[in-house]
Amino acid sequence: MTIKNNRPVIVGIFVLLGLAILVITIFTLGGQKKTFVKSFTINAVFNDVAGLLKGSNIWFSGVKIGTVKKISFYGSSQVLVSMSIEQEAESHIHKDAMAKIGSDGLIGNKIVVIYGGDSTKPQVEK
Repeated sequence: MTIKNNRPVIVGIFVLLGLAILVITIFTLGGQKKTFVKSFTINAVFNDVAGLLKGSNIWFSGVKIGTVKKISFYGSSQVLVSMSIEQEAESHIHKDAMAKIGSDGLIGNKIVVIYGGDSTKPQVEK
């Protein structure tokens, strides 16, 4: 066989390899975002968000329960953080829950850590 005869085979291999990488990437990112999970939005006000970004993770008791949806100014010197929380976690977060900015792992990505509050208090309102 000559090189001219092998060219379509080589192109086909590269196309299939590219498609395989695309499919793997979509499944990996889709698994992290949890696109089809029902969620609700809650807000928290901070004096300093210390580099928190839209899309940062929200953690509760060591479990990722959502992501930061929006960051905006609130009043003269505070920051309002809107968080998209999985519906499944709603029953664990109470009205007196506290939120704190923390770091995730060695890289130091900023996260929001929610502490659930007193279980005798009502659940957080959507």
